[in-house]
Amino acid sequence: MMTSKEEQSKNTNQLLCTLDASTTATSHTTNHTIMKTSSTTSTKASISQHIKTLQQLNNEYKQLQYSESQLTTYLHRLQQQQTSLQLALDQSSTSIEQQRDKESKLKDDEAVKRLEEALMMNDDDSDSSDDVCSV
Repeated sequence: MMTSKEEQSKNTNQLLCTLDASTTATSHTTNHTIMKTSSTTSTKASISQHIKTLQQLNNEYKQLQYSESQLTTYLHRLQQQQTSLQLALDQSSTSIEQQRDKESKLKDDEAVKRLEEALMMNDDDSDSSDDVCSV
């Protein structure tokens, strides 16, 4: 039989082995839990960062849409002004051409009148000179 010291030593060894195994298992579980918690925290931080990025992109997209609508409105206004100015230019060009035609016609009419007057004066002069000659 074993002596009490041997039994006590054996029991102590068994207790140490059990304690060591328990500590190792607890340590492994703790390490796993810490790694899992760290991984979960990292994943949550990553998801949070993705959400912030998406929110920023969404805000930028809304700003770009607003800018686009403003530019489109401005473009339509400019196109309307261009159309109005083109119409005004066409009308003014036509008016100038019509005005030139009227002025040209008036000058021609005046020239014809002066020519007729000049011819009429020559006829009067030739009648009076014929009279003078025949006398």
